Amino acid sequence: MLPLDVSLDVNLMTPAARAAFHRAKSDSKGRPGMIQEDRLRRNALSSQPLCFNLFGHLASDPASILPWIREIDDQASIVDDIRIEWAPSTGTFSGSAFDAFVEYTTGTGERGFVGVECKYHEDLKATLRKPAAQKFLEHTSSQWWRPDAASHLDKNGLRQLWFNQLLTQATIEIEAYDRAFGVVVACDEDQAARVATAKVQEQLVDTAGLSFHSIQSIVEAVDGHDDWRRTFSERYTDFSPISGLLPQNDPRRPATSKSSRG
Repeated sequence: MLPLDVSLDVNLMTPAARAAFHRAKSDSKGRPGMIQEDRLRRNALSSQPLCFNLFGHLASDPASILPWIREIDDQASIVDDIRIEWAPSTGTFSGSAFDAFVEYTTGTGERGFVGVECKYHEDLKATLRKPAAQKFLEHTSSQWWRPDAASHLDKNGLRQLWFNQLLTQATIEIEAYDRAFGVVVACDEDQAARVATAKVQEQLVDTAGLSFHSIQSIVEAVDGHDDWRRTFSERYTDFSPISGLLPQNDPRRPATSKSSRG
């Protein structure tokens, strides 16, 4: 945690990330979701400032993220907008919002979006520990899910990703999109997030509707923004400065070559 009197521009790294915060704060009035300003200012490990520093920064240049969107939907032609902590104002039934929401248009004029759930240090099993409310079970009994999917998904560590996918499906219908994809974004080394994503994915009729993407792969796919790429990667995905504090089997430890071992 950073000091109590720290300014927003310490944890939000660029003017574009801070501009995205002000837009999200304005958009949040009357909508689901929650922007915690103290968390944004002070929590250096929280996924919410990370999301602003990644997707919020790129919101000033939506075209730069098109190469990554095309990895999800190769029909994408134009990225129209990137919003943070956004959901339709009514009709989603869950009260939650996407961490990031990327709208795009295909070459044939179809409207699509990618709804992002972003994780960094958070433990998926520590959130949403109570069994799901009936409304979530009812919305899982649809053309999107395999029979009896809810019984496989109503478990610690899976509920948050399950609920985010339900939000994706609700948004398709509320906003009349033609195409939509849910994405879980976390560090490449986050095996727990990868496994949880796969367990939710396997309960979908169309498994292409949900996928895991590493933070590193998104940063690498972005066009331009070289200075941002360097500083963002140093802050969030380069674990070499603390490698000596990590357990020997921790996947974040840099690989040691045979020559360096003598």
